[in-house]
Amino acid sequence: MKLLFILATGYWFLAQSVGAQTPKSALRDEPPEMQEWDKVSASLKRMSMAYRLAAIQRMLAEANDIVMRLHLPISHPIQPADCLEMRISPPWYCRLDSPNTNLSKLDRVRAAQIPATGGIKTANMQFTFRQGILAYLSRQSQEGYEYHPKPDLPLVINEAQAYQLATQNLAAISVDISALQQNLKSKVWRQRYGKFVQPKEEVASFYTAQWGDETYPAVRVTIDGTTKELLAIDIQDASYSLRPRLIITNAMDLLNKSDPPKVRLQRFSQSQTNPAQSRLPRN
Repeated sequence: MKLLFILATGYWFLAQSVGAQTPKSALRDEPPEMQEWDKVSASLKRMSMAYRLAAIQRMLAEANDIVMRLHLPISHPIQPADCLEMRISPPWYCRLDSPNTNLSKLDRVRAAQIPATGGIKTANMQFTFRQGILAYLSRQSQEGYEYHPKPDLPLVINEAQAYQLATQNLAAISVDISALQQNLKSKVWRQRYGKFVQPKEEVASFYTAQWGDETYPAVRVTIDGTTKELLAIDIQDASYSLRPRLIITNAMDLLNKSDPPKVRLQRFSQSQTNPAQSRLPRN
């Protein structure tokens, strides 16, 4: 049933994109190059069901690999039925244009690589991918926010140990620790809750290890000081990640595919009520 949300969203987005198409009379008044721009941008802003499923499959596979590498406390492998939310960004906004400067700007867009971009959220974990690279993961509280233990609990690690755990977790998902330590200043700290928030000042029971700017760090890791468990990883500068991007190599073919008839989608959505009968619709 949860995947039904994506299917319904796909039809909504398709309806919106069709309704927003430029009238043919207006296109005839534009120069040929602008008409080509309109065609290319329209094709990259529309997301077919085939493209959505391909992006979801790549993000799920990457999330499952990360779960294993980090030994996260979550049921594995993550299945579509386990997801409370799955988000996908249109290719136009996450494309990687060809670096070939001999091509025109339009041809560089035509030759762009299309990475899977979006997010997956389960009952207790969230994964966000930006241009095909893990950008954020976190354990989730019951309220759906990044989980943090209660403040002022007894700690089992100190700052140095928290830093070591942070680098170990980053190395496990192929973050370039050597470059991180060489290029950026690091800091390990615990958040303080002042009297304007709490009746008395309290100190967080988790450590934050970060590299780069204090306000907007390039990389941030949160470690539970009471259990040594990983709580969150935030990678704002993807250049420090050595993992291959989640490139959808046949993206244009998938984008040009027609969506399945509504009858088939209804049958598929009904099958989601029984996980044993769950199937992805064929294209």
